[in-house]
Amino acid sequence: MLTLLVLLATQTGARAATDTIAGTVMGPGGRPVAGAIVQATSVGPRLSRWQTSDAAGRFTIYFPGHAQYQLTAHYFGLRAGAAVPLWARDDRRAVSIVLDLAGFANPIDTILGRYGTLGLSGDQITQLRDIAAATDSYTLPVLERVRNVLTVSQWTRLSTEGAAAAPVRPQMGSASPAAPPPSHVAPASAKSQVPSPRSHPPQVTLYTAVSTVYETNLTHTPSPLDSYGALLGVGGDYRGRWSGGRTTLDVDYDGVFRRYTGTDIWNVPGNQATVAIAQRVTKRWGVGAEGGVQLNGWSEDRVLRNEYSAQGELEYRPRGPGRFHLYAEYMVKRYPDPLISHNATDPRVGLNYRRALGATGTWGIGGRYDYNQADSSRHTYQGWTAMTDVTLPLGSVGRISASFRYNIRQYPSRVVKLTSGDVLRRDADHVATIAWHQGIARVWDIGAGYRFEYYGSNDPDKTFRDDLVTVTLTRYW
Repeated sequence: MLTLLVLLATQTGARAATDTIAGTVMGPGGRPVAGAIVQATSVGPRLSRWQTSDAAGRFTIYFPGHAQYQLTAHYFGLRAGAAVPLWARDDRRAVSIVLDLAGFANPIDTILGRYGTLGLSGDQITQLRDIAAATDSYTLPVLERVRNVLTVSQWTRLSTEGAAAAPVRPQMGSASPAAPPPSHVAPASAKSQVPSPRSHPPQVTLYTAVSTVYETNLTHTPSPLDSYGALLGVGGDYRGRWSGGRTTLDVDYDGVFRRYTGTDIWNVPGNQATVAIAQRVTKRWGVGAEGGVQLNGWSEDRVLRNEYSAQGELEYRPRGPGRFHLYAEYMVKRYPDPLISHNATDPRVGLNYRRALGATGTWGIGGRYDYNQADSSRHTYQGWTAMTDVTLPLGSVGRISASFRYNIRQYPSRVVKLTSGDVLRRDADHVATIAWHQGIARVWDIGAGYRFEYYGSNDPDKTFRDDLVTVTLTRYW
């Protein structure tokens, strides 16, 4: 009996053969496609196995039994560029699946239009909008950036459901891939996927947040005041697109309720709102305008004041992943405290450069000149500012960012009395930040940050240091 069982097991093992289907997925220009979902389906019993291509575009599918298989590749924004014949066990060749761009006018708009069914978080929506704003042509590297913003389940659902799937059509009796269709003729399936230029539904994002902070010098004076604080924030963003995505409108609002220990000066609500419109004039040039108001807050100085600003912008996108912004801004500063009499106007002009780093990272650098003309000549100054920042992904839904700003202010009529004599006042402000954010359960975001500031001056009464630590929990709706 034991001998019979051994023989049966041996014969069963001999029959349980496994086919190995291996190959690569290639994209436009022969570039390997990572993250493509390859499906093998047996022709007879119609059983299916799935595998995702690796960073080199390779995939390996192990299929029980012997059969002929129909291969299908799915990648959002790509379609089959050439047919693949039925794959059989006796084939010795490696399977090569070629995908081309599907011809979407704006695939990111398609994703944002499905934010509810995909379960996109507010952070994912923001990252997708940043990618859309950085390009007007959708290539494989751009689609890779989009893929890295989404979770594995979101990307799989997006790629395999609906018209975005890219089937690889089998050919009978052919051992080599068929020639792709002429580049000047769009397949009917690709034409049906191109959305109407007016099919850009607006996106609305709402959030609530709670923060706890510790600051070593809340008042920014040579005599530091340690303080703990709790902040409640509410806000939202509206984004609309028209004319095939060439015209965009953004409306943002942020509100905060503050409570600090040791002082009640800052225990007042703050409000900030901006309205911005941008128009893509040509492939490389764009123009924009922005208006903003900030009440009981601060932009760069730690003071309670109201700010009203208007800005015009010119954007240039050279070949490659970067873009330049030249802007001019006019700002009005008003101080609610009647004891402060240096209301001011502050015209500014600046130039920034920003580019993508890898799939979801960004890096920027810029400079600005401003002339703060105050009611009091003591507070009139010329300023020069240099700044840089970088954001890098941390895992699939996390990011880490850092920034540095250096600002010089020269006062043309404010004299500092030193032992060596009277000199005009000159200040230098150094600010460095680092922050970490992590998405949780699609609609939550937790973040922690540190901000260091050293304000130096040839007036010793104006020199100070400040350290700020924050922890924030945000809920997107």
